[in-house]
Amino acid sequence: MNLKWIFAVVLVAVGVYFGITSFKKSVTPYIDFETARHATGLVQVNGVLADKNYVLKGLITVKDIQKKLKYPNAAKDSHGRLRVGAAIGATGDFLERAQEMVRSKADVLAIDSAHGGAVEEGNVGGGTGMICNGFKGGIGTSSRKVDGKLGSYTVGVLVQCNYGARKNLRIAGVPVGLEIPEDAASADTGFAQEDRGSIIVVVATDAPLVTHQLKRLARRVSLGLGRNGSISGNGSGDIFIAFSTANSGAAKTEGVVQLTMLPNDQMNPLFSATVEATEEAIINAMVAAETMTGIENHKVIALPHDRLRAVLRKYNRLTN
Repeated sequence: MNLKWIFAVVLVAVGVYFGITSFKKSVTPYIDFETARHATGLVQVNGVLADKNYVLKGLITVKDIQKKLKYPNAAKDSHGRLRVGAAIGATGDFLERAQEMVRSKADVLAIDSAHGGAVEEGNVGGGTGMICNGFKGGIGTSSRKVDGKLGSYTVGVLVQCNYGARKNLRIAGVPVGLEIPEDAASADTGFAQEDRGSIIVVVATDAPLVTHQLKRLARRVSLGLGRNGSISGNGSGDIFIAFSTANSGAAKTEGVVQLTMLPNDQMNPLFSATVEATEEAIINAMVAAETMTGIENHKVIALPHDRLRAVLRKYNRLTN
């Protein structure tokens, strides 16, 4: 059965048509943004939008259709017009981009305000979909100082944690998840009981490491997750990356580039620091997060501090 027949069969079975509007924004040259809305002319198949010639035009999910039907005015203004939002990175010509969006009558501007100093933790950057080990997840950080034979270095870890099952959660070796079984993280308790979701972990260091060594460092992140009880379940899409701020001239386009690197035999302290910092960053994310209620009264419970302290005392991990 060829592609056209497949589309035809699905068309008859589903009976859903979409119209599509293309529009260009001067802030992103040569890119056509596609948006779908109720009309006729397109076929929806497993999240794929195609025109009458079966040319891919965009993506949409069943959830998008359900939300559209349930909340038909969710993204519209008082005149029934769709609201338009734009995200602008705070680099280069961001002011010009913002001005252009204002002239284009964008309704919302989100400006990336990256900054130095302490990193905000907890609910930052993640809504009610961010569930970590059965509790509210989000951003967490931790770092370690490493003193070795060849110098002193720092290893920092940042996590965006959305993974794990409550029953597997361990903190300081204590089965915290089993000790605090109440208040499922979300209305979908089946989801909360499984090791699903994804965690993103970024490892940064000033130690002089080259590519293959950074890959080795990133692999140690899994051990930190394991300390907290993760089994990296089938539905968990884990992403780990690592980078070094050493060898800053490595990207030069001319001349001979000199690189420095630690011997592989001197990397154990960095491995240890990565594992420990990952373990702690995940706990910091859960401790800093707060209970959140989102759309359709979707409520995610934060890790209760009083219960956590009580459990740790029970297992002699706290003395007061």
